[in-house]
Amino acid sequence: MPSLHSRLFIYAFAFAAASLVRAQTYTYTITNLGNLGGSSSSSIAQPQAYATSINNSGQIVGSAYTASRVEHAFLYQNGAMTDLTATYGNTIGAAKSINNSGMIAGTLNNAVGSYTISAGGTVTTVGTMYVNKLNPSGLLVGSDTNYPNVAAQNSGGTTTSLGTFGGTQSSAYGINTAGTIVGYATSNGSSTFKPFVYSGGTMTNLGNLGGNGEGIAYDINDAGTIVGYSKNASGYSTAFSYVNGTITSLGQLNSGRNSVANAINASGTIVGFAVNGPSGRQEAVIFNGAGSITSLSSLVDLSSAGFSYLTQALDINDLGQIVGYGVPIGGSLSAQQAFLLTPLAPVPEPATTAAIAGVLALGTVVFFRNRRR
Repeated sequence: MPSLHSRLFIYAFAFAAASLVRAQTYTYTITNLGNLGGSSSSSIAQPQAYATSINNSGQIVGSAYTASRVEHAFLYQNGAMTDLTATYGNTIGAAKSINNSGMIAGTLNNAVGSYTISAGGTVTTVGTMYVNKLNPSGLLVGSDTNYPNVAAQNSGGTTTSLGTFGGTQSSAYGINTAGTIVGYATSNGSSTFKPFVYSGGTMTNLGNLGGNGEGIAYDINDAGTIVGYSKNASGYSTAFSYVNGTITSLGQLNSGRNSVANAINASGTIVGFAVNGPSGRQEAVIFNGAGSITSLSSLVDLSSAGFSYLTQALDINDLGQIVGYGVPIGGSLSAQQAFLLTPLAPVPEPATTAAIAGVLALGTVVFFRNRRR
């Protein structure tokens, strides 16, 4: 009979092999970003906060309500939330985007237009434009009321219209390093939003997933992959990715209805939200390829940060960190709280784990034989 040491050695190998032989997946740590002490209504008991954008340094921006029920912009970094509106003045409204240089863009409070805050703290007002996103060089995209409500870009203080498909309305939501822009636009005689990509002065319709043509493109990475949603033949919003002229459905969550892809990072990881079929509730999700969706709530210890479940993932940086908001424990659907998910190290690929397991098993056999000699 093998000695105690031999048996312990075999058990250790067996446990390691069993732990390694799993399909690759990510799990995350979750951080509740806190709040500014208030909500938008007296009927909402818990404070509200929404995280909208994260850069590769882990700086996060968004908006939160104060005790006086006013929406303020915030910057979260080094474990603390800073009230940008209190710091820079009451004209600073919701923060929409932050680039890797630390430049922030958002909309003005109680006024038409937007603002930027440089990494050094210089505030600049951006005319009549409502900004949605800025790229690494500080190029802003959104919509401009001068046109009216037509997709626009702003560079160096100059706002330029991107036009429409012949209709009266459009807006831009995403932009990459090269300045390629995505969003939606209407066509002549139609109010239906259609997803577009804008490059070299040309606006191109991305097509659809078999529905009425409705859709919005929300983000684009530097490889040119575009994500958003399009109505399918059943009339439900369905998340899509668009690569090299082909639009592909990313599916639904557990046969639910409606999904939307909000953001994509440099490596092609896509996040957004989907309606979970069995529960019927909206959940923050990560898209694992065409037709494969995972609820982010299932990948974290929600209770450790005071969450019941996560409802919306709005951005992801190149380190895989995800921001958005979710429902706190004991809170109503209206009582959203801002979160940060940070990925833990991934389990090795199946081929790798199989190889490691094989080596471990062989080591066990060799060790056991050596003990018998």
